[in-house]
Amino acid sequence: STTGEEARFGSITSTDEYFYEWKSILPEKYQKFEPPLGKDKIRSQETLIQGMLAPEILLDIVRNFTIFMNVGEHMVKVICRYQQYRAVHKIIDRLRSKPTADERSGTIWHTQGSGKSLTMVFLVRKLRRCEDLKDYKVMMVIDRIDLEEQLGTTATLADEKVQFIESSAAVKEKLADDKSNLNIVMVHKFKEAESRLPEYVSDVLGSFKNDTHTFDAPPEYNLFGKVNDSERILILVDEAHRTQSSDLGNNLFEAFPNATRIAFTGTPLITERHSKKTWERFGEYIDKYKLQDAVEDGTTVQILYEGRTADTAIMDK
Repeated sequence: STTGEEARFGSITSTDEYFYEWKSILPEKYQKFEPPLGKDKIRSQETLIQGMLAPEILLDIVRNFTIFMNVGEHMVKVICRYQQYRAVHKIIDRLRSKPTADERSGTIWHTQGSGKSLTMVFLVRKLRRCEDLKDYKVMMVIDRIDLEEQLGTTATLADEKVQFIESSAAVKEKLADDKSNLNIVMVHKFKEAESRLPEYVSDVLGSFKNDTHTFDAPPEYNLFGKVNDSERILILVDEAHRTQSSDLGNNLFEAFPNATRIAFTGTPLITERHSKKTWERFGEYIDKYKLQDAVEDGTTVQILYEGRTADTAIMDK
């Protein structure tokens, strides 16, 4: 739909509030000319035509970035938004062009409500269409039980069977092979069983001595160890900021030392008070879609904070 210099797109099931502007042009070769009004006044009509309607892009969107899903009682046709399309292609480009796992890895900073789960689905669909990349084993890593069901339902839209990893033993059994499949695993599965010894027993064992040796207390956890050292593994970590610095995160890295690790987060850890920022842990930012971007796109409301002071005083200080 278009009026004047503005243009928006939607699917055949979209109501007016689900028509959006297309705000990026990728591949950049389709950016044919500079906006005549200057870069600070880009006309959305030109951006949509160049960034969405080139035959290569349009066919790509139809094949890999269009899905049908149930929303309430209705089946709707969902088309990717520009930040999802952009992020997927940037990840694909890294998989093809970067020589090491660390260089291929990185962080997707997309704000809450930007459709990160669907971005993962679009990525898997696109990956399977690429002859040089379709053999990747894909793992979606989550940290809450409710997300397992939610993401599991969404992941089926990738048009392939989803394998749920149900235990630590299953991690070592089912993820050690070279099958090009789609897996969902909770990060807590990267933990060996806890020691169930009472604390007083551990203390006694830790202080026990004989003539030649002092016995240390048994460790709380065993090291998880390496599971699969293949380079053809893609790990997608949902809400990555929550477990990035834990032992579980370390075990995940250790289990798949040569895997490409993509962190998805709407709130990356970026301040100095954290031992490691999200981008330092997983790699540089691959794509950013921040809260203000979502506000400008009309997909979320502006959040305002009001500073308040108490008009009081202390007597007899």
